[in-house]
Amino acid sequence: MDLVRRIILDVADTNSNLSAKHWEEEADKNSHKKVGYHIWLLNDAGYLNASFMNADNDPYYEVTVSELTWEGQDLADSLRSQKVWDEVKRRLSELGIDAAISVVKSLAIKVASEQLGISA
Repeated sequence: MDLVRRIILDVADTNSNLSAKHWEEEADKNSHKKVGYHIWLLNDAGYLNASFMNADNDPYYEVTVSELTWEGQDLADSLRSQKVWDEVKRRLSELGIDAAISVVKSLAIKVASEQLGISA
């Protein structure tokens, strides 16, 4: 889930296209296939716009992310605070579950609201 957050926030914070190589090089744990697949999922879910070039039996041979969609920008806003993100991860870890991005987004909004002292 950290990789998804990083992709969303990096795209939100740039005015240019980003190659999947950006996240592969950022941390050794992010393999080419893992980064490409996560970008594909975010693209398919409508959070960002990306292009994919298939070559040499590699569906993620060349992946470029161009921009966030409206939903992607909303997701970026809900995940931006490190304090909120740490609390979201802590709560999910306590439950011992992996959650859909929509659940993570909802939880992030709830945590932020709690930290601000308002009801969501």
